[in-house]
Amino acid sequence: MSEFWEKFAMELLLNAIPILVPVVIAIFVNLCLTIWQKIKDRQPDIAWNMEQAAEFAVNAAEQVGLSGALVAFADSKLDYAIEMAQKYLETQGIKHIDLVLLRAAIEAAVKKADFPHAEQ
Repeated sequence: MSEFWEKFAMELLLNAIPILVPVVIAIFVNLCLTIWQKIKDRQPDIAWNMEQAAEFAVNAAEQVGLSGALVAFADSKLDYAIEMAQKYLETQGIKHIDLVLLRAAIEAAVKKADFPHAEQ
């Protein structure tokens, strides 16, 4: 009887994962956007600098990804965007960067940019 339940649980998980992963990602993106909106409301100057960095980084990551050269710079477009945004903010004199907020700004910039989804 336990073999039946093991197989049942395995099949349930294998069928649920493709459904749950996009849901979890959507929840995470919405959480990032909510956090970002709160930062914009509370600290507009910092938010503006982070928005500029995020837009710059997202566009740079998209171009590097489209050129196929991304593997030379980072593991993913997100990693590359975070690194570029950090460097941009450092040039603006912002040294201590909250990576959760930076990621939220980058997610918001990606959503705002609405790039066409090309297969790579």
